[in-house]
Amino acid sequence: MRDIEEIRDSYIGELLTIQPELEDWWEDMVADEGQAVWKRWPTGIAGHPRVLAIFRKHYLEIVAWNNAQVAEGDEPKEKWGIDSSGRSQSFEWPVEILIINVRHFAPELQPIIDGLCFVPMAMNPDDEVE
Repeated sequence: MRDIEEIRDSYIGELLTIQPELEDWWEDMVADEGQAVWKRWPTGIAGHPRVLAIFRKHYLEIVAWNNAQVAEGDEPKEKWGIDSSGRSQSFEWPVEILIINVRHFAPELQPIIDGLCFVPMAMNPDDEVE
């Protein structure tokens, strides 16, 4: 399993790879539709299905990484009245890695990242990410 830095770097690399093509696509959309394009694509370039697919792939990888950090067998099922084993667990917020901190590592992605004003992920009835 990749570490968080590798996941972040992969995410940034994939976005940088598609950015020129998406910027051309967006310029063509604006040229064809004018400002009305914002009614159809309110998040701009960030709403493109390829951006959302890259975001989703890396978001789920961070969720899997977080789940792998939970130590199995160290804690009893019933913890009431029992001290913790004292092991700290790492946890990373996918939004911090994939949206908030990207501007520090790849400022050139700002036009894409600014459009990610929501987390395009679904939750099932058990509050698990799908």
